Amino acid sequence: MIHYSYEFIETLSSNFRATLDEELASRLLEIKKGNKFIRRKSPMRMKYKIHESVAQAWRKDREEKKQMSIEEKFNLEMQSNLNKISLKNYGVIFENIHNLYKELVEEVDMDEYNEIIVKIIFEKAMLDKNFSYLYAQLLNNLNEIESLDLGNICNNICNTFYDTTVETSLNEVNTDMSDEEIRKVFSSKTQLLGGYIFMANLYIFNLLSYDSILKYYKGILKYFEKSPVEYCDTYLDIIENLLKTAGYQLERKAETKEDFYSDFMSELYKLQSLKSDENPKMSNKNRFKIMDITDLYKRNWNVREIVEDDMDNSFKKNKDKRKK
Repeated sequence: MIHYSYEFIETLSSNFRATLDEELASRLLEIKKGNKFIRRKSPMRMKYKIHESVAQAWRKDREEKKQMSIEEKFNLEMQSNLNKISLKNYGVIFENIHNLYKELVEEVDMDEYNEIIVKIIFEKAMLDKNFSYLYAQLLNNLNEIESLDLGNICNNICNTFYDTTVETSLNEVNTDMSDEEIRKVFSSKTQLLGGYIFMANLYIFNLLSYDSILKYYKGILKYFEKSPVEYCDTYLDIIENLLKTAGYQLERKAETKEDFYSDFMSELYKLQSLKSDENPKMSNKNRFKIMDITDLYKRNWNVREIVEDDMDNSFKKNKDKRKK
């Protein structure tokens, strides 16, 4: 599926010039004047004539694309393939991107361009979190096949993302600020969830370290503590998604189970024990969210399933099915 940004639609609507077919225009005018709903057995064809100036501009745009540099063509094709990615066609999409990469290797300095590739995928993952795992897998497969060192690049880009979003906001907040000023700081961060889910998936593929994820996790916990009540559930969603995505792998790779509990779970158990009159952020809804995480932890990250045949509860391992 191809996604178009709101800005692209706005630009298209302001620049597109065409004249509707006269017969179609008169039918639409009848609807407008008489406020009528006309039933049709088949769809009405939208006949229009594109103004010459617009048609010329589109032709010029196509000609310019033929003259693009290899980097520009790669970026365009990369975005096009990322827009189409799904579980069913992943193999085809990866092959397409890998072939593009091999063409690029012959033309440019890849030490510099590998960072651009990771940035393109990171930005896409922030906007489309439903395919975050596949984007991380794509980087991992490229990293293994081409014997790259994308782990360091991922670490640098994730640190930059964290520093410019979470860390910057935490440093901006102080006790002298008004409630309105604090709300302004926290309401401006709209892509944190997608970024955190992607970082959790990068960890699953060993493209981020345990210590990096721990730093990002501690930061979002502070975010939750400092944020106004109306925004705190958003940051709790981030905590929930991070641990549901990578909790099993984090616990398994921690030096000891006690270390994992101290690093990731102890604060959640403290919050879970609070009630809304003790902490207004701990509404029933938010407390139940935390209980979902702690229950999952107690079940060794097994996801509860209902078997329809006999309605017995069974458990399905949410283990390293992504990567052993």
